[in-house]
Amino acid sequence: MIALLLLALIGSQLLSFWFFFDERRAAVRTAAQGHVFSRTGSIVRLLSETPPRLHSQILDAINNPRLRFWLSREPVADESAAGDGRSALLTDNLRRELPSGIEKAFVNVHEDGALFSRPWRRRQAHDRRLRENRPDRPWPRSEPRPRGGSEHPRHHAHRLGLKVSVLIADQRWLNAETALFIPPLAWAMPSFVAIGLTAVALIIIVVVMVRRITRPMQRLATAADQLGRGEAVEPLREEGPRDVRQTTRAFDRMRERLQRFVKDRTTMLAAISHDLRTPLTTLRLRAEFIDDPEAKEKMLATIDEMNAMVEATLAFAREEAAQEDTRTTDLATLTESVCADLTDIGHDIEFTPAERMPYACRPVGLKRAIRNLVENAVRYGIRARARIERSDTAYRIIVDDDGPGIPEGKLGTVFEPFMRLDESRNMESGGIGLGLSIVRSIVQSHGGEVGLENRPEGGLRATITLPLD
Repeated sequence: MIALLLLALIGSQLLSFWFFFDERRAAVRTAAQGHVFSRTGSIVRLLSETPPRLHSQILDAINNPRLRFWLSREPVADESAAGDGRSALLTDNLRRELPSGIEKAFVNVHEDGALFSRPWRRRQAHDRRLRENRPDRPWPRSEPRPRGGSEHPRHHAHRLGLKVSVLIADQRWLNAETALFIPPLAWAMPSFVAIGLTAVALIIIVVVMVRRITRPMQRLATAADQLGRGEAVEPLREEGPRDVRQTTRAFDRMRERLQRFVKDRTTMLAAISHDLRTPLTTLRLRAEFIDDPEAKEKMLATIDEMNAMVEATLAFAREEAAQEDTRTTDLATLTESVCADLTDIGHDIEFTPAERMPYACRPVGLKRAIRNLVENAVRYGIRARARIERSDTAYRIIVDDDGPGIPEGKLGTVFEPFMRLDESRNMESGGIGLGLSIVRSIVQSHGGEVGLENRPEGGLRATITLPLD
């Protein structure tokens, strides 16, 4: 935004400068030409009314560094060049300033040439020699003394020259030559400084306004990411422009509704599971009075299975309702401690050591997810091998086993609650199908993903991917 605004500012100012400079140049040129023609007409009238012997002194007194007059037998202005469009127009303007009776007058235009033409410099040298031979003659006040270096202190500026020749009496030509200097871009320095100050003020204003917009948007983005990870999010302060405040207000309403929905669903699930304990206990008591041993055994087995499902459902509901604080934990140490605990109770587990990997998470919940994957590996796959890898964008916790794997068509369905694969997994140790559902819930609450794949060499690979950002 700052770059676009500065580009627009600089572009518009440069365009304005270009128009202004062109108009100023034309105005200076027109004014200078009018001044030259007016003075030429006045000098022609003056020379016509004074004796010829005074003409040289009159011209010396009139001359100045930018406008020179002299008399000669040849015109300095080219008659053939005076017929083109621009010179013809200037010649007409000159003749309007001349007295009646003047038959020949020419004007030539030249730019970026020498300060004055050779005829004038020859005339100047001739006058200088005369002054050197006549010391009593004073130096003309209007003529600068010769000096070294450039012909004019502003020699670097653009020069616009006029050559004027007017035929006066006695077949003599009054020649005039001017050197008008169009000022260089240095005259625009105050404008450039003003543009710079305007640009600085513009940048400050834009930075303040953009920060006023982006700061609440950044807080909103952070809160949305935390909410997606399942963390507790406090209500956001409504500030910034009206649209941003409305977005913040809508986010807070959405957060409240989501949290209320999840809380109501979890409470209802926990209440149902809790209420099922009473009829199950009653069924167990009544089953004890059944005389048929075989029917009694089957009924008690069914009741035990239902009790296991109720307890697992309550554990799942408690996990959903838990609000654990987020803190930075070393993932390598966390995973190693899970493997060490299960190894101590006799499971065949191998962990590949890794460097320290700090990660902001809810360590109790994440530890439970890793434990569920490792327990599944040793329960259904004989042994488990765990390791952690790090990429530029994520951590990957990988758990391999040597079991029979899972059919490819059912790799995505095993994460559904109460999903069992009796045909492919050993159920001797029990299980009701909530372990992987809990793993997925925990991992997704951290903004990550969990996936399963069959290894080419046999066995199953479970991978938890946790983003670094």
